[in-house]
Amino acid sequence: MAVDDTSTLPVERLRNVTHVQVAFSQSTAARAVKELLPHSTQLKCESRDWNTQLINFSHQLQQRYSQQKHEELEL
Repeated sequence: MAVDDTSTLPVERLRNVTHVQVAFSQSTAARAVKELLPHSTQLKCESRDWNTQLINFSHQLQQRYSQQKHEELEL
């Protein structure tokens, strides 16, 4: 999701989202989001672009979920 201003952030909808990651070039905007959504995490781009980073993160979450399900089935 992309927003230009924290006032347009759908805070009520995001409060129940487990993983909220924010990326802003201005640290003041990131701090404002952290105040609104304390469970959010500020990221630095470690991939060639943000889209790639989000895709990689999605794959990591899917792998964790699959591994947890596999471990549950072994019990």
